Amino acid sequence: MPSTADLMFLALLIALTFGGLQQRLLGDAGTGWHIRNGELILSTHTVTRADPFSSTMQGKPWYAWEWLYDAAIAMVHGWYGLNGVVFVSTLAIAITFSLMFILAQARGASLAATTLLSLLAITGSSIHFLARPHIFSWLLLLGALIWAERKGRSARPFQWRDAAVVATDGAPSAAQQHVAGHPHLLHQTAERVLVDVAPQRDQQLPLQSIAIEARRR
Repeated sequence: MPSTADLMFLALLIALTFGGLQQRLLGDAGTGWHIRNGELILSTHTVTRADPFSSTMQGKPWYAWEWLYDAAIAMVHGWYGLNGVVFVSTLAIAITFSLMFILAQARGASLAATTLLSLLAITGSSIHFLARPHIFSWLLLLGALIWAERKGRSARPFQWRDAAVVATDGAPSAAQQHVAGHPHLLHQTAERVLVDVAPQRDQQLPLQSIAIEARRR
């Protein structure tokens, strides 16, 4: 039988690909210029440095913060059109919330609490279900959380310089400014599940230490 995480993945994939939420992913005009900028990057083999879009700032210095996403999504668009852009974005969202569910369960959180908080995270984050770079920063965040969890189980003691790599507080904040530009309810909810809902161990794990310290600041 499929697990709860499997059902969550399928529900999100179907709802955002075939259901009533599919129009939401293309509800931001920024998707178009991300694709166009990616096409410029692919055609010139260089990151865009001058504004190619506006009439008043044409040729002025311009920073393509999300250049890697732009190039990748332009390739997807070139192969499969907007349907491909929607599907890739949907896949990233579905994987993100399924992994969050699995990670919380692995930490010992109850099925009921994990399901409830996951549904709250999905509902609260749905305003940001857009074909834009920030949805991939959610995946990067979960990768950092998984890394921290595994680091806590390793023999080498955790050192605070590792926090620069995990960057549960700092780097996602920077990513929000330079990659996403949006607050991450998912970040806060995942932190709540992993730190507060999951039972405390005899020895505090790195993830718990980092998240608790971040919440104190």
